[in-house]
Amino acid sequence: MTTTNAGAQIRYTTNRTLPTSTSTLYTGPIARALGGADIAMLIGLPVSAGIYLLTCRSLDLENEWRRVRAADIGLEPQAPASAPLV
Repeated sequence: MTTTNAGAQIRYTTNRTLPTSTSTLYTGPIARALGGADIAMLIGLPVSAGIYLLTCRSLDLENEWRRVRAADIGLEPQAPASAPLV
């Protein structure tokens, strides 16, 4: 059972009455097997890291640094033009 509304709660009853805010909260089979633990971060981190690596693999870093230095010209007169970015 799922919902597309963020933050929605799915509640149920077993006695054929309408669920209320005090009815039992539905817990999916994986969360139930893990004792209700939230594992979203364990899945989200590797997925986002993989997407980041796939999309950034072809970056031309030398070209990026040249563009950054060109965009920074004149922004901070006291900083040398060859100062590394942090």
